[in-house]
Amino acid sequence: MKNEESVNPTSDAEIILDYKGQITDVWISQKSRWIQDLTKNNRKLSRKVFYIFIELSQNIQFYSAQKTKLEEKEESIGKVLILKYPQHYKMIFTNAIRKDQHNKLEQDCEFINTLSREKLREHKKNILDSPPPSTSKGAGIGLVQVCLVSGNSLGYQFQDINGELSVFSITIQVEY
Repeated sequence: MKNEESVNPTSDAEIILDYKGQITDVWISQKSRWIQDLTKNNRKLSRKVFYIFIELSQNIQFYSAQKTKLEEKEESIGKVLILKYPQHYKMIFTNAIRKDQHNKLEQDCEFINTLSREKLREHKKNILDSPPPSTSKGAGIGLVQVCLVSGNSLGYQFQDINGELSVFSITIQVEY
């Protein structure tokens, strides 16, 4: 199911993190420690938010089509927005993708959202038992694992930029 909801926070949301820029190993490490500290009073919530933050930030780092040079190294550009509501966190990760990735990514998100928790676990096992896709920088289970950890489906949207690029935004909600 596509997430057509605006990413603008409502009056009952507190903006925890609103960042657009280079997504580097150092940035991910610093912010993940900060997130753990922020959520330390609820250990289960802290683990969920931490894992999802790492996974989806690394997706931006690995797959963003928008790059910039930093000290002779090419770094990915993306946006991370974390909102705290009275009963949940909403985490939104956005980056540019190549148009040729759009259909596969949309199909993957749609398929993942159709699966029950049991079927998600089964799908994860099948992925791990298969060789990773040539386009994957890991095992290829990231979005499946995000759904398992959060207990929620993926919200996502695409917006065309031009003939070569689209913006991909993924939203996940984590209850307290």
